Amino acid sequence: MNSISYSLTCKCNNKTYSSEKSYKNHCKTKGHLAWTEQMELKNIKMELTRRDNEITALKVQNEDLRDLNLILVKRLSGFK
Repeated sequence: MNSISYSLTCKCNNKTYSSEKSYKNHCKTKGHLAWTEQMELKNIKMELTRRDNEITALKVQNEDLRDLNLILVKRLSGFK
């Protein structure tokens, strides 16, 4: 006969908990809370870096478009 076992593994310490109660108790510990805050900070930093990179790319694109626009205006007005 086959049986199904239920367990929860926490990413902060890779420990497996046999019951939901023991897992929830673990989640209240200082170590788990510190890990959670550390992961949130890491995710925020990654998102800020991604957004900074996107802003930089948009600034470069904007500058390129301004340069092209200036060239077109000069050509249309007869200046070289």
